[in-house]
Order: sequence, then C-alpha cells, then structure tokens
Amino acid sequence: MPGRGAEYLADGALKKEAISLGEVRAIWQKANTSVLDASLSGLTPDGVVSLAYTAQMQAAMTVLWARGYRGGADPKHHYCLIDSVRAFAKAEHRMDFAEVLNRLDRLRQVRKHSLYDAQLATPAEATAARTLMGEMLTAAAETLQAINAAIVAPAASAHTPPPLSAEQPRKPRGR
Repeated sequence: MPGRGAEYLADGALKKEAISLGEVRAIWQKANTSVLDASLSGLTPDGVVSLAYTAQMQAAMTVLWARGYRGGADPKHHYCLIDSVRAFAKAEHRMDFAEVLNRLDRLRQVRKHSLYDAQLATPAEATAARTLMGEMLTAAAETLQAINAAIVAPAASAHTPPPLSAEQPRKPRGR
C-alpha cells in the first residue's frame, strides 16, 4: 500500500479484506445514483455540496474496495480514504486523478463547515462541487476500468429506477 497506507492499516483506519465484485459494483452504482441526486435542480448550495461530496466519496470508496481495502471506523476515515486513493493514483503516475483528489480534499472542508458550522456553502462552491463531481467520476471510472473492467460495465439486468416525483412519495424501508 503506497503513501501512509501502512500507518492507516496499523491504526485501523483501513482494513485489508476480500471484497466481492458484486459489492464493488454496487457501491459504484450507488455513486452514479448519487450523481443523479446531486444534479437535481432546485437544491440549495448546501444540498448540492453535500450530495456531490457523497457521490465522490462513493466513487473513491469503489476504487479502494476494488483494490481490497475498506475504511475503518476511524474519526478521520474520510481523509484516510481520499489520501489512500490519492497515494495509489500517484504511485500509478495518474497525476490528473491525484489533483482531482486534492480538490476533493478541499471540498471535504467546505462540506464539513456546511454540515457542522453556521457557515453556508456558496453558489460558487456548489457549482465547483458539481464540476468536480464529473471529473471525479470520470477519473474513477478510468481507474476502475484498468483494475477490472467488469466493475464499470453495465450489468445485463441493470435497472435504474426513475427519480421520484412529487406525486410519488418514497416508501419507508422495511415496512
């Protein structure tokens, strides 16, 4: 594991484990669904930042899971995830992807302030988060294609449900 990976493994921030192709594909699909959520019109800048960040973190998780690593229950798990994927990108001379991850780390700070402080995200930050989201998903897809093309290949039975409309209330889970 490049970068500080050994340190993250030692302190439990990362775990090495066998992760099935099905799980990896599922988190990739979840990232793509989150892109749709973050792209909805009418969201506040805080909503856009939060949803775009979620999509990007899910894409980063997909890259890490595809390599057999999963984040631990560490308070700094978002930083460790970004830093670990960035270390792999640098080791593979994917400096374009490493720069996208640098910008995702800065978005992490915007999202943190938006979520935990009285500070609101600005429209410019929301626009930047959406732009970065597209770049992150593209870079992640290229990396995943190189790791295992089956991760990003559409499933024969894949079905993405249409977004819910105002006339279509969300059904509670497990009821």
